[in-house]
Amino acid sequence: MTAVTGRNGAVASGHPAVSEAAIDVLRGGGNAVDAAVAAAFTSFHAEPLLTSPAGGGFAVAVVDGEPLSVDFFATAPGLGGPKTPWTPPEGSFFPVDVDFGKAVQEFHIGPGSIAVPSAANGLLTLQEQWGRLGRTEVLEPARQACLFGTRHNRIGVTSVHLLWPIVDSTDALRRTFVEATGEPLALGSTYRNPDLLRFMDACVERGALVFCEGEVAEAIVACMSEHDGPLSLADLAAYTVQMGAPVRGRCSDAELLLAAPPTVGGMWLAYAMALLEGLEVPEPGSARDVQLLATVFAVTERALGEIVGAATPSRGHAWELLDSERVVWGRNEVERRLITGEFGPPDALDNLHGSTTHVSVVDRWGNACSVTVSNGESSGLVVPGFGVFLNNFLGEADINPLGFHRFAPGVRLGSAMCPMLARTPDGAVMATGSGGSSRIRSALTQVTRNRIRHGMDLPQAVAADRVHVSRTGLLLEAETTLRDVAHRFPQATTFESQSMYFGGAHTVIRHADGLCEAVGDSRRTGCALAF
Repeated sequence: MTAVTGRNGAVASGHPAVSEAAIDVLRGGGNAVDAAVAAAFTSFHAEPLLTSPAGGGFAVAVVDGEPLSVDFFATAPGLGGPKTPWTPPEGSFFPVDVDFGKAVQEFHIGPGSIAVPSAANGLLTLQEQWGRLGRTEVLEPARQACLFGTRHNRIGVTSVHLLWPIVDSTDALRRTFVEATGEPLALGSTYRNPDLLRFMDACVERGALVFCEGEVAEAIVACMSEHDGPLSLADLAAYTVQMGAPVRGRCSDAELLLAAPPTVGGMWLAYAMALLEGLEVPEPGSARDVQLLATVFAVTERALGEIVGAATPSRGHAWELLDSERVVWGRNEVERRLITGEFGPPDALDNLHGSTTHVSVVDRWGNACSVTVSNGESSGLVVPGFGVFLNNFLGEADINPLGFHRFAPGVRLGSAMCPMLARTPDGAVMATGSGGSSRIRSALTQVTRNRIRHGMDLPQAVAADRVHVSRTGLLLEAETTLRDVAHRFPQATTFESQSMYFGGAHTVIRHADGLCEAVGDSRRTGCALAF
C-alpha cells in the first residue's frame, strides 16, 4: 500500500469514483463534511451491495475544532400497525444460505427484513448543518455516477458472487447485476442503475426529508403494501437523526473521538485501548504482540457482553464499560490470561461478509469527517422507479441477538460500526474506519495503535497483518508481518493472504504542518486521492 499526499485535502474510500467525488467537492470549495457526504452518495451507485441510501450508518467529524458523533442507523418499523411483535406473512421473510467457502452463513431477506431506511436523511442532515456548499453541488458527483455508470471493481465482483442467492431472489435486483448474456457483471464492466438518478434529484429537492414525505416515501410505502412488509409512512415520518458528543478514548498522547451508541464499536475500541495503555508494549508483529492483542480483544468482548448483553447499546453502557474500576479489572484479567495462555474466545455473533463501506476525508482547514454506511446484504427489494436497494437489517442475526422481530416499533437497532478520529497535541488529525462487522473494531484498534503507539508510517500501519478473535478462536493474517510467528499458534486459523474479512481501514491524516496524506486499504479495494 502506498500513500498519496497534498496540501488541500485527502480522501480514502473503497472505490475510485467515490474518492473522486470527494476530491471534486474539495476542489469546489467544500469542506470535509461536504466531501464525505458527496463520496457516500456516490458509493450508493459505485458500491451497491455494500451500501444504499436506504441503509444506515454513523459519522464522526471535527468541524472548526468542534467534535460530533452522528447516529443515522435504522429503527424498527411497525409504528403504523399493532404494537405487539409483528409476525411476517408467509413468504415475506425467508432464509438464504451464503457460502463463504470455509463456512456457510444464513441471512434472512424479503420485505419482513427491512428496517426503517435512514442513510440518505442522516447524511443530508449532517451536510445541511456542518457543510459549506449547497446540496446541488454536493450531490452532483453522485448524479454523474448514475448518468454514466461506475466501474464494477473487485469487491463488487466478490460481493455479487458471495451474495448471489440474494441477488437472484428478485428480478429487480438481478437486472442490475446480470449482463445481457445472463452472466454476472464482469470485473471492469460498467455497472448501471439509472433509476437511482431520480432518487438523487429527489434528494436535491427535499434534502433530509427525502424519506419522510413526497414521492420517494410514497413509493416505499406502496412497495411495502404490495409485498406485505411492516414499514409504513408513520415509520418514515417519525425517524430522527441523532447528534451528540463522541465517545472519547486515548492512545498514548492522542485523543480518540469514536462513534457513540447505539453502535458498540466506539465503546469497544475505547475500552480495548484503555487496557492496552496500561500493559506491556511488545515488538509489533511478534508472537507476544499477537498473544497480547488476542487476549485484550477477548477480554474486551467479555466485558462488553456482561454490560450490554443483548440490549441496544446506550451511552449509559459506555460510561459503565469505561469506568476506571472496570478498566482495572480488565487489565488484571488480561495479565492473568497471558500467564495461563488462555485466550477465551468470545461467544459473539459474526457477520462473515460485513457488507459495509467507509469514507475518510480531511480538508485544508483542518476539518475531518469519517463516515461508515451499511445496507446489510440487501433485502432483495428495490424501490420501483428510484433504484434504491432496501436493507435487510431485521434479517441479520448479529443485529437481532434476541431473535427476529423482537424490537418494539421505533426502537433503534445496534451496530458494530466505528468511524473514528484521532487528534494529537501538535494539531494533527487522523480519520479512519472500516467495513467488516465485528472485525471493524479489532482492525481499527490495530491500525491506530500501529500509527500512534508504534510510530509506523501510515502505509505500514494500514498494511500490517491483523489479528482477530471470534467465537471460532484466533484468526491471523500471515502474508507479511505475521508469517514468521503464525506457527507459534497451532490452534489459530491462519489466512494465506490478506483478506477483506479483516476489514478495510481507509485512512487519512492532516499532519501538523498541513500536509494531507491518505491510504486506501487494498483488502477492500481502497482508493486514496489528495490534491
